[in-house]
Amino acid sequence: MKKLLAAVPLIFIAFTSCGIKPEKCASRTITVAGTGTVDIENQKAVISLSVITRSANILSATEENAKKTEAVQKAVEELGIGKENITTSSFHIQQESSYSNGRTILGQYVVSNSLNILIPSIEKTGPVIDGAVRAGANQFRSLTFSAGETTDAEKQARILALRNAEQKAVTLASTSGCSVAKILSIKESPAFLSEASSNLMYSDIQTAKGYSTPVSGGKTSVSVNVEVVYEIQ
Repeated sequence: MKKLLAAVPLIFIAFTSCGIKPEKCASRTITVAGTGTVDIENQKAVISLSVITRSANILSATEENAKKTEAVQKAVEELGIGKENITTSSFHIQQESSYSNGRTILGQYVVSNSLNILIPSIEKTGPVIDGAVRAGANQFRSLTFSAGETTDAEKQARILALRNAEQKAVTLASTSGCSVAKILSIKESPAFLSEASSNLMYSDIQTAKGYSTPVSGGKTSVSVNVEVVYEIQ
């Protein structure tokens, strides 16, 4: 009987030790941001220009504006720009006014017809500007460039962004005495395009009649940003 009682505590201890489960170690991670940028040559240009006329008579101002605007469109088309690439962006008629001794003095009527011109080839930008000026355009608002298709550039930028993130992760992990294991997640921000642009003021085009305006299209930068979570060990 004594031998049987002595064995009971031993059995209890054995069962207790089997019921204890080791705690699972939480995976350690590191989160880094990566950026990839690819520059590509611009292929297209968009010019925003206006024909502005003034007259004391509203009909005279409107008729003169119509003739000059038509001449600008014709000159641009003769340079190889299709009608579908020439669009009217705005049309305004207003009368100038001033104040003197508490009275409003009405002045000339001002008519403004603005056009957007899409130029499919950078090389034609200078000649189009010159042709438009000679035909009657007297205000240029903006000149922007674009690269057109950017799909391949975005793919390359993604690869560079991931490589950049991996380099950062390896550096941080090795400095901390760890090593990078597998990727747990990747989050990408929308691709960002940085296109070249410039503003052309009225005074800049006053002497454009005597020579060909030089235009450089520059490049568009395509950037992709990623956030990558790595497992480290």
